[in-house]
Amino acid sequence: MSKLSKGSLLAAGLFSSMSVWADTATDFYWGGFVSQGVVTTTQENTFAGGSDGDISTSLREMAVYGTWRPSSRLHVSGQLMSRRSGSLSDGSPRIDYLLADFRFDSCECISAGARVGRLKIPYGFYNDTRDVPFTRPSIVLPQSIYFDQARDLMLSADGVMGYVSVPFEEHRLDYSLLIGQPEKDDNVEYIYLGAGLSGHFSRALGVVSKLDFSDMRDRWRLTSTLGHIALDYRPGSARELGLQKGQLDIKLATIGAEYNTERWSLTAEYARQQIDWSDLGGIFSVKPETDLESYYLQWVYRFTERWELLLRYDQFFYDRNDRDGSELPAVLGLPAHSQWTKDFTVGLGWQISERLSLRAEVHRLNGTAWLPRRENTDASKTKEDWSLYLLQLAYRF
Repeated sequence: MSKLSKGSLLAAGLFSSMSVWADTATDFYWGGFVSQGVVTTTQENTFAGGSDGDISTSLREMAVYGTWRPSSRLHVSGQLMSRRSGSLSDGSPRIDYLLADFRFDSCECISAGARVGRLKIPYGFYNDTRDVPFTRPSIVLPQSIYFDQARDLMLSADGVMGYVSVPFEEHRLDYSLLIGQPEKDDNVEYIYLGAGLSGHFSRALGVVSKLDFSDMRDRWRLTSTLGHIALDYRPGSARELGLQKGQLDIKLATIGAEYNTERWSLTAEYARQQIDWSDLGGIFSVKPETDLESYYLQWVYRFTERWELLLRYDQFFYDRNDRDGSELPAVLGLPAHSQWTKDFTVGLGWQISERLSLRAEVHRLNGTAWLPRRENTDASKTKEDWSLYLLQLAYRF
């Protein structure tokens, strides 16, 4: 079996990306991982605590997970995780996912089921396993699609999800639909409101569907995601920005394609987000709607069983109709380069052993759109051209 196939089976088995009903599965299994990263940047642009040549060690992940199958139809799994990432995450333990998965009766050609609990949101290629250093292609996923500032909002939701898998000839069609309440934290305010305010988002409701089409040997796969997330906002006593009680609407869509060989993988994803602030009024009355656009192209080359090279170009625009940042930033007093990011990444991965891995990564960037606003509160001090350097050691047990 190829290294790629082993990785795909591991991710599917441990993290419930679709179904884990193999007859050879044990009734109970548990494991975990820990990773430690170091980060620095050029200029005064801060990422995960690293800035202007100062090295930060506040990039750390730890998790323990377990899966239990009390019957042939019922599967229960969960993961407790601690994540530290500069000012975005303080390392407090949290339930990453905790779910019950019930498989319905099905014929040999179709399998279907439902999950309930805290569920991973079915979004793009990597969202199901983005927390795990051993199942993602890089230390930092392409921020154009897997936006770490909105990580909690897009990572998991408390709700219910139905799924169905239909194989035919040498291909497979998978569909899932989730309805639930996405998690939210203070970072959501910095992303969608521009700062931490006295008000807060009181409730979130999301509907996300995902369709995957692939061949049985994982040589290629296609994916698409459609979603709608509504956030209810309650202004605080200060009523900053003139905002009123209302709903923030986020509509999202992605498409992606991947082709795999024994030695290399080529992956691309494209995303659009339509954000509607009109119900909140205040400063957003100037421009109540924004259409985000992003994409990446990524190539991973496995030149030995233990070593791999990653090359990626990643591009993100806060407003596809204002790519040079000449409109809204002038009104809000932001630099134009806060509206886009163009990122060229080179990464090197070494699988030291079955349990231990080491990655190094260099990002050459133009623009600061996905630079964490919570760590860069004074946008005027950020620089348009900058670099990001990361090193990460990971261990699983």
